[in-house]
Amino acid sequence: MHCLGWRSIYFWPTRPAFKGVAPAIALDRLAQRKRISCGLVSVLLCRSSPLFYGFPRLMFLQRIAYLYDCMFYAGISVLVVLYAILHAACLLSAKSLTPKISDPESIWFLSAMCFQHVMSFLEFWWASDGSFQQWWNEERFWWISNASCFLLGTLGAFFISIGLVETGFSVTPKNSETDNVTPYKITPSPLFTPLVMLVMMFSVAMVTAAALVINGGTESFNYMCGELLCGTWSLVILHPILSQLLEVRKGIDMVSLSVMLPSVIGTTILCVMVNIYLC
Repeated sequence: MHCLGWRSIYFWPTRPAFKGVAPAIALDRLAQRKRISCGLVSVLLCRSSPLFYGFPRLMFLQRIAYLYDCMFYAGISVLVVLYAILHAACLLSAKSLTPKISDPESIWFLSAMCFQHVMSFLEFWWASDGSFQQWWNEERFWWISNASCFLLGTLGAFFISIGLVETGFSVTPKNSETDNVTPYKITPSPLFTPLVMLVMMFSVAMVTAAALVINGGTESFNYMCGELLCGTWSLVILHPILSQLLEVRKGIDMVSLSVMLPSVIGTTILCVMVNIYLC
């Protein structure tokens, strides 16, 4: 439409123009976000991609805005997953990407982490006047989405572009009733496989790193403190998934084999590769 001469305006009415209800269950929210990310990345890969379509009718800033929307999910999801795997590998191999806790540079590292989360909360509070619990729920789900639906949506768009998968659409149920509902209940869906795999990877890595620190004493703790902090933060974010894996129950609370098997295989492959190439 912009290439045809239409112009956009910024319109913020006093009365909300649209209202909607987000899905109450994590599976439905992840499926909805996967569909959105897959659609945006598909736009980037189609013949009307803002990378090259519309010269010179599309203005430079418009093109940058479209490219940001189309590339955001693909770029951030891949980087987040690689960053998480890299930290898990460092914990398994007793190596550290972060400065020693006794070094002055560690102050900048910790300050950057704190500053980023404080700014995120202030931005959320200023935009929506929400509470700290609401911000934390959104923050947690943003990281979970990057490791799950955004990544799978990006891969799905790539497979669609080369003809391996057909385009499909599924309606996401939206139910505001949250009574007796477990928001992060693990269901037999590929959307939970990357999350369970990351939980297993970080659990094994944290236990291994803790054993190495105990055996190595103060110097090992000084060297690995930053990595232990990153690993702990990752498990805190993934706590809803971790808590379900720790529940030893039978029946409906058992995690599906279609989710557990790929997660165990992926965690085993990572441990073997770290043992071969890094240790």
